[in-house]
Amino acid sequence: MKKKVGITACSALLVLAAALGGCSSKPADTSTQPNPQSKTEAQAPAKNELTLGVNGDPHSWDPIDTFLLDWSTVATSVFEGLVERTTDLKIQPGLAESWEFKDDKTLQFKLRQGVTFHNGEPFNAEAVKFTFDRLLGEEGKKGPQQANYASIDRVEVVNEFTVNMILKEKDPVLLTKLAGYGGVIVPPKYYKEKGDEYFNTHPVGTGPFKMDSYEKDNKVVLVKNENYWKQGQPKLEKV
Repeated sequence: MKKKVGITACSALLVLAAALGGCSSKPADTSTQPNPQSKTEAQAPAKNELTLGVNGDPHSWDPIDTFLLDWSTVATSVFEGLVERTTDLKIQPGLAESWEFKDDKTLQFKLRQGVTFHNGEPFNAEAVKFTFDRLLGEEGKKGPQQANYASIDRVEVVNEFTVNMILKEKDPVLLTKLAGYGGVIVPPKYYKEKGDEYFNTHPVGTGPFKMDSYEKDNKVVLVKNENYWKQGQPKLEKV
């Protein structure tokens, strides 16, 4: 198994902002006259958006196609998993409100209700099953993520908001892996209607930001998900 590094776009931005703030130095003031233009600019309200640079383009935003950090920096604000990491890397509930091992090989998740994908499609047990059927099936074989979830035999729907993950064997780091990358949940109807090639460049998830536009090897624009299930988030309008 390859070691994965997950980092949310918002966390990356905070780190970048802190680094820039720490490295900046105040230039010497050699002017004896006030600068009215500078004063006006300083008083102008800042836009509620941030711009940052990333090292490269993953060339596919499909979560089962890559393990690159450049994907994670952006796409972990578009997609979400059943569980997620806090800023100190502890596992906490995500799209699943709770989970428990019913026995050594049955991991049951109680899913969060009232969550929708960016296209308005409902998040439910069928979406979870579709995600893992795809990841563990023929489509998943084309990417690097399937091997990380080899301990999962299948996902069974118990009811609309409960799923059982049936394991082939014990996996002590399974919950950690489910917090990102290949384990994030995708919308079944949208994927089936649009197809794989379209999904690679027009991803849809449940995360705090929606992908508004994408220009390969140039830029990607994320905008606030107004219907995000975490009340009061995100704070930014655009990244």
